Amino acid sequence: MNYAEDRSDRKGRGSDIFEDFVQAIENRDHGLLGRTLRDNGWNRHAIFHFSKGIVDEDTLADYAQMAEFGGFPEIGILALLHYRRRGSFIQSCALDKWHSDHIMNPSWLQSDAPKGHCGCGFEDCGKFFCYVPMEGNLDPIFESLQIYFDRLPSRKMPQAHEILVATGKEEEFYFSECIPEILKFWETSSLSADILPLCLLSQMLLLKQAYQLIPALAAEAIVHMQVHKHRISKKYKSHNAYFVLIKAVILGDRIKPSRRSTMKQYHVPIWDVLWGHDGRIGVHCRWQPTSKDIVSHFQQCLEKCKLEHQPDEIPMKWLLTAPSEIQPLFLVGDSHILSIAWQYLQWNDSDDVRILIPVVVTGLKAWHCRADTRFFTHSLLQILLQRIQHGTNCILFSAGEIDCREGLGGPTLEGYETDIVKSEHVDRTVIAFVKALTSIPLKIWILPVAPHIHRSARNGKAVGRAARRYLTQLWNEKLNQILPDSNVNLLDYVKYLHDPGYVLKKIYNADGTHMNSAFLPLLENARKNSTSANS
Repeated sequence: MNYAEDRSDRKGRGSDIFEDFVQAIENRDHGLLGRTLRDNGWNRHAIFHFSKGIVDEDTLADYAQMAEFGGFPEIGILALLHYRRRGSFIQSCALDKWHSDHIMNPSWLQSDAPKGHCGCGFEDCGKFFCYVPMEGNLDPIFESLQIYFDRLPSRKMPQAHEILVATGKEEEFYFSECIPEILKFWETSSLSADILPLCLLSQMLLLKQAYQLIPALAAEAIVHMQVHKHRISKKYKSHNAYFVLIKAVILGDRIKPSRRSTMKQYHVPIWDVLWGHDGRIGVHCRWQPTSKDIVSHFQQCLEKCKLEHQPDEIPMKWLLTAPSEIQPLFLVGDSHILSIAWQYLQWNDSDDVRILIPVVVTGLKAWHCRADTRFFTHSLLQILLQRIQHGTNCILFSAGEIDCREGLGGPTLEGYETDIVKSEHVDRTVIAFVKALTSIPLKIWILPVAPHIHRSARNGKAVGRAARRYLTQLWNEKLNQILPDSNVNLLDYVKYLHDPGYVLKKIYNADGTHMNSAFLPLLENARKNSTSANS
């Protein structure tokens, strides 16, 4: 699936969303109905039908992914681990025929998501924030989480550059032996009788979800996962892109910590941040939340999602795992927030140190932030903002890179197929984006869209890449022109990121598309130099 696909793209291929809806109902196809409702932004209903389509590991992964797209990666994690320990799921059932004439009208899907079912006739459809199909006892998972976090403080871990050196020599690692078997989701052989191996797609999905909530486990997974780049990148392009990015920010480059002190700017591997090996700004805290906090959160989230959804109810609060002496600062938006997720930064002054908590809205375009958007990314953004609002009054926000890469918003999406890329397309999208953010009751600091790295023109993509650089430059210039506006401010550091030609400097490159954390000092300075730095 293309995460950034929206309804305008879908209709451009001749696939009408209502036609798919009718076909899914008539054919009693839970999978098609789930995908159609997802593309229409009816996430609660989509989760229900993905759950009813679970028949094997692939369809389970679809459900786990949709749980994340519904705003609850915790449920996706639990579902995959439940499958790993051979847990059962509520059996699928056939679709009833719809029983309301008005549902046959295409306008049915143009309204807000209904409080009741989507038109399928199932009473439980749309009733819950995130429908939970897992049957039986999940206590072994919670017990494993407790054991894992109870052992964290006493574990002695190598440094990131030592891992990279050992990997180059094809040496094996043994520091994961004390992890409970259920949580070692990357292992596929020599398993106990009650443990199932996960396929690579499920592993990559679980890695992404774990990195948002349990970064230490994700970091250990990235060291052990066996991913064959060329085999997986074509079939699961988006999943592979997340894997490559997460690996790049966790392990970084082979630079010894002793050498980093002589460098003006460098990426601190998240591995070293989590285990207290490196402190860019003098912070050497290990990431070791208590097992009670983690287990209690997952248990409460599971029980909360089993309760009937109320229209004005606030969903489960987001998991906060910052060290007690460090305040959290939420990062909300597209995959580019992972460039600096779990890093420490100085916010208001040198004494105000924050840890950056990622809240990923997969596939988010700036155009999707508009109130009248009908797509899963918009619905996901609204749920996630509700989950974090009671824990902060200020967030960092990232969106726009996908707009510049895949097409700008408007009556039809404007991409590289057009003869001329017009500045008014950028203006229209940026203005709509900022207007949408001003309606959010939080102080918002927008990250500019990062230039991308220089690449060879040999593969025939030079024209598209030049257009993307041009759009990115126009985008950032428009942001700089209209901000600040109300509660929305720009962290204006992009001019320091690029060489001539709007090409990203190599020092900031993580994977060819995303930056690493070496630009954090630029962000800190932009914050200090802002005339609106009073939050």
